[in-house]
Amino acid sequence: MVGFGKRYNSFPNGHASVGFFMIFPYFLYRNRHRLVALTWLGGGMAYGTLMGVGRMAQGGHFASDTLWAAAFICLSGVMLCHWLDICNGEGSR
Repeated sequence: MVGFGKRYNSFPNGHASVGFFMIFPYFLYRNRHRLVALTWLGGGMAYGTLMGVGRMAQGGHFASDTLWAAAFICLSGVMLCHWLDICNGEGSR
């Protein structure tokens, strides 16, 4: 990459993003099966956090990289939920 050294190319934390990706079923189940939805949400957040902490322990990422990964994935889920019109609990139009 132009302008960046190899030492600080860690944004965002891709490993944690994969863990946080497990929250997506929350958006599908949140209006129909609340407990199932919250299980996916909690599990995805825990797994993403665990992956992020693991990468921080290895020295590959900062805490902010993991937080931004969580923010990007959550925002993507909310945007897709509204775009696909599944947030109202009725499914597609």
